[in-house]
Amino acid sequence: MLTAKRALWKFGPELGKTEIKIKRALTMESQDARMFGNFLIKSPYPRSTVKVIFGDNSIYWISVDLLERYPKCRLSYDAHRGAVKLNWLNKTQTAAFVGYLRNGTWTSRKPEDWDGSPHYYNRIQHCLSVHGLALDYEMVELARLTFEDFTKMADRLSIFGLVEMLREANWTLQSNQTALAEYFTQRVSMSEETITEAQIASFKSETSASRTFANIALGEMGEMKHKLQQYEEKYGPL
Repeated sequence: MLTAKRALWKFGPELGKTEIKIKRALTMESQDARMFGNFLIKSPYPRSTVKVIFGDNSIYWISVDLLERYPKCRLSYDAHRGAVKLNWLNKTQTAAFVGYLRNGTWTSRKPEDWDGSPHYYNRIQHCLSVHGLALDYEMVELARLTFEDFTKMADRLSIFGLVEMLREANWTLQSNQTALAEYFTQRVSMSEETITEAQIASFKSETSASRTFANIALGEMGEMKHKLQQYEEKYGPL
């Protein structure tokens, strides 16, 4: 068994990478604005509003004044189409992201919605997906808010619950696996929870590359549930 103390020694250098990225983005945001000022003196947007297209082909019109708060969005502007093409988000995530662009506010989940729901994993995925897009475009405040919501929900799961959540939702997390892996490592290192070396290796293999839903074998999920049952029989409920 790997204790919290040993885990801290083993994984200590990797802790807090997500928080560091957010802080680094905060300090670089003004520098990016100057960089774009040097190389793109004239705004690429020809009108006062710009069309924003997401990967699911949903279209929104956003004020240029709002979009220019995030200079990295210029990199995704397609002059031929006259639109900014952003990464894929599903319908619910897109609406939340656009709501932040327009209003500058992020609607956190109510505390009573954070557990006891059959869609709990989807809510965690919701925060991670928007968080990943916010990091891509250095939307520092949105990245901070979404990561806070994610940790509030993830804190209610045991280590084994986190592993199971990864197996359930990994096929849609894609590039957001990093934030989940870093949080997982931090939980192991900073808490009294224990986990075996084999389980850590299994988790790291899950996050080493994107996997599709078809690649996640039902047998693997059943094996994890069996291990969880054995753990609870031996040590009690998590």
